[in-house]
Amino acid sequence: MLRGAGEKNSGRIEAAARTGRAGTYGRHMKTIGKIFLLFTVVTTVELFLLLELARYTSWWVSVATIVVPGIVGAWLLKREGAKALRAVTEAVSLQREPAEAILDGLLVLVASVLLITPGVLSDLTGLALLVPAIRAIARDLIRRRVRLMIDSRLSQGSFHVSTFNGFGGAPFGGGHGGEVIDAEDIPKPGR
Repeated sequence: MLRGAGEKNSGRIEAAARTGRAGTYGRHMKTIGKIFLLFTVVTTVELFLLLELARYTSWWVSVATIVVPGIVGAWLLKREGAKALRAVTEAVSLQREPAEAILDGLLVLVASVLLITPGVLSDLTGLALLVPAIRAIARDLIRRRVRLMIDSRLSQGSFHVSTFNGFGGAPFGGGHGGEVIDAEDIPKPGR
């Protein structure tokens, strides 16, 4: 039996309601709508700014505004990416939490991608993220946001742990019938 697109969606919504995930489908659709609106508005503003820049200066300035930050962004991505990888490796080898180094690396990656992306606003945002003080503020905002999301999910009881193979389950993959091994810490001689 063939179903139309409307019937498929209503079937998905009904299935989501049966499994207790009715709110999840709506949340995902709102997120997709926000992302679509963001990309549409940002692209339109970027195009407008580039055209205005070309109108008030010359088209060479607009081309340089696209090409030069792209080259700088690619160079920074290579240089800062290697630096961030070294910072994560150093933190792990010193048995420190690498979260700060990982967030710094991700923010530099985002900054580099924004510089490679043609546009005035994306270039300004990318340059701002390369400033260590602004990057520290962004890192703290991200850390607080993630902590709030985790706390709210824990309080609602809707926090699920996923293993690397993509299947959800209990912490450390215990929900898949895996073997549990009890172990004790045996100190090494000389400690």
